[in-house]
Amino acid sequence: MATLSLLACGGGGADVPTAPAPPPPTATGTGPITAPAGSWSFVPVEGARCANGSATGIGVRPVTGSREVFIYFEGGGACTTAETCWGANPGAVNLGGYGAAEFAAENKLRDFLYLDASTGTANPFARMNLVMLPYCTGDVHAGRQVQTLQVGGQPRATHFVGAINVEKALQRLAATWPALDAVWVLGTSAGGAGATIHYAAVRQALGTRVHLLVDSAPGFNDPDDNARWAFWGVQPPCAGCSSISDIRSVNRALDAQARHAFLSFRFDATTANGRSAAAFDAALQALMADLRTHPQTQTLLADNSATGFGPPLAHVVTTKNTPAWVAQGHRAFVQAMLTGSGWQSVVLLPP
Repeated sequence: MATLSLLACGGGGADVPTAPAPPPPTATGTGPITAPAGSWSFVPVEGARCANGSATGIGVRPVTGSREVFIYFEGGGACTTAETCWGANPGAVNLGGYGAAEFAAENKLRDFLYLDASTGTANPFARMNLVMLPYCTGDVHAGRQVQTLQVGGQPRATHFVGAINVEKALQRLAATWPALDAVWVLGTSAGGAGATIHYAAVRQALGTRVHLLVDSAPGFNDPDDNARWAFWGVQPPCAGCSSISDIRSVNRALDAQARHAFLSFRFDATTANGRSAAAFDAALQALMADLRTHPQTQTLLADNSATGFGPPLAHVVTTKNTPAWVAQGHRAFVQAMLTGSGWQSVVLLPP
């Protein structure tokens, strides 16, 4: 099975000014989303739930006239036990709920380059309709069942329903943008697994070509992955698929013109799952070599070995806190992917 135990966290077009006196976001239902153009809004999604059973939704930033959508699958760890879900140090984020208040304080809208829509941003996706799928289910956006965990001697229903949340969100997005030219999907860490698992569903729901960027979610096989998928109720999107590697292969076969990117630091303690730097590097190099045999897939490797596999945390390339040598090379890589001109695999080295 895929790296479910490994996952944590969690050049451009002109910015669009905020529209005056827009209608409020749609609160319920499955119809089109009504939200202000040019600014982020939180939209409740009917039936979507966080791990604690509370209602949740999605973030949207529509752009008037755009026929492209950028969708971000948020990362943030995973959990399967009372301790890892509800203990003092949970293994996943937002399990206690994610609503309008949490979205209003969402630092990723500033700290993740491709969610930043501020004036003068270098975000090449800012000219598109932007969507953020928050992560609050601890199941890499992939679960379909509720488990009862014993917390302090009391039963606690824990909603591992990430896949259901994604499906309900896609219904709203499809109703909102029924005629698109392209969709770009980014998943970081746990969100990278979710984006991979739901790639075919995004393509089917939105009815157009889907390009995929997976950041810091290598999908290495680990011994406990089968049990995790069963516990969460994961239903693989393809017959016979039993790993992220299998799903990747099926995803690529769906559209020979779609572009797929994989990004990683050379060593990432967050996704290593106990592997040494040498073992992680060997597995990562083998993965990237395999990915590069596919014409529509390119990779970006930020070689942080010379800096002691820092600084001080090397996880998720698309954050703004990466050093300049990573940020500059990363932006050039994604811009080339976006245009399709001169796009090729790169290894980034510190100066």
